[in-house]
Amino acid sequence: MKLNLFPKDKIFYELFSSTMEKMVQASQLLHDLFTDYTDAVFKAKEIKEVEHECDNLTHQIAQKVNQSFVTPIDREDIYALASAMDDVIDLIEATSDSLVLFSVSQPNTTMIALSEILVKMTQELKLAVDKLPTFKGIAPHWIEVHSYENQADDTYRKAISLLFQDHSRDPIEIIKLKEIYDILEAATDKAEDVATVLQNIVIKHS
Repeated sequence: MKLNLFPKDKIFYELFSSTMEKMVQASQLLHDLFTDYTDAVFKAKEIKEVEHECDNLTHQIAQKVNQSFVTPIDREDIYALASAMDDVIDLIEATSDSLVLFSVSQPNTTMIALSEILVKMTQELKLAVDKLPTFKGIAPHWIEVHSYENQADDTYRKAISLLFQDHSRDPIEIIKLKEIYDILEAATDKAEDVATVLQNIVIKHS
């Protein structure tokens, strides 16, 4: 295997940016699925295609690390960032899959609210990743992401509380809704993980 002793730093940053672009796209497609619940199967397939594209980018990042003798940031941080971003998109895809699998008749306000928060989080993360080459101006973005994650937690807790207070609701429907809420909340948690990885990288290089 040919090793690049002096790799072009920007290739890693370009791959990170492209992956974040896919994350934003996937979150927007999910939000569109919730707010315009037509052609759900087709829209879920679109999200799956974006997830596959993200997988390819993650593999490219791993390959570039293996081929490079020197990397612009620590290898473990490259792997951590790529893995965290991939996790978010995997969970977005899992959410759309669950809607189709569970034959959800109509997304509710909780799903729409959580997906909207997720869109905002991914947009902030994209801005942060695009500033990673300079390690400057990133803090405001990860602060916003942490704030959005708190909003997601509040939305999730209130939804779960209301879900189990409604004794007239079909137990099977409760199980389905809770599963979707859980996946969406996990996606926001993983988005916060991306922000935490970025924060750790910046601290190392400050």
